[in-house]
Amino acid sequence: INYLPLGAQGRGRRFPIDHGLLGRIFTDKGELTFNASSDAEWRDEMLQNYGFTTTEVAKRTQNRLSNMGFPVLDQHAVVRGVIWFDAVTCGTFPVTARREGQALIRVTAARIGDTIAYRIT
Repeated sequence: INYLPLGAQGRGRRFPIDHGLLGRIFTDKGELTFNASSDAEWRDEMLQNYGFTTTEVAKRTQNRLSNMGFPVLDQHAVVRGVIWFDAVTCGTFPVTARREGQALIRVTAARIGDTIAYRIT
């Protein structure tokens, strides 16, 4: 997936869709919230549960310990993009308690998906 951040910094980077947090969103077609208490925990999780190799994990610097993503699905339930949030502080995005803001993002992702459906057909 192509990375299109709010600012120009980081634009053009590509992320795999077959592993990692974004890969899980693409595979499961569902939202994901992930928190790690440290860089070491993040690396262990990526190795054990998200399909990264030791070489891939060694190349990455993870300074975003709280992550949350919502898939944008078209009318055929194909993932066309992901609305992604990350934060330095672990627990910024709670896993269990769904806040109103998260519900709003969920609805927004669905509306974007509806818009995509009209543009493709």
